[in-house]
Amino acid sequence: QDELELLQLLYVELEPAIQITFLDAAGVRHENGSIPEDLTPPYADEAAVRRAADAARANHGEDGERYLRTLARYSRTGWPGIEAIVAEQSAAS
Repeated sequence: QDELELLQLLYVELEPAIQITFLDAAGVRHENGSIPEDLTPPYADEAAVRRAADAARANHGEDGERYLRTLARYSRTGWPGIEAIVAEQSAAS
């Protein structure tokens, strides 16, 4: 739980640029990278998640990839297909 809270702090409060890129590309409503509490998972469909992952990778490189791995580990229900998307990149590397 502590690790999850630290990651939330990093990606939402301290350095939200990656999350903002991801959410914008997925078409998910947010305020500076923070998803409103009234939205419930899943936040987007698998096609939107793939577009968002591509945007995070293109705009943020390895930091974007680390962000995607974080979503795959801690927020699978919110982002359909995220595990497969991350696994594809790992296999290609």
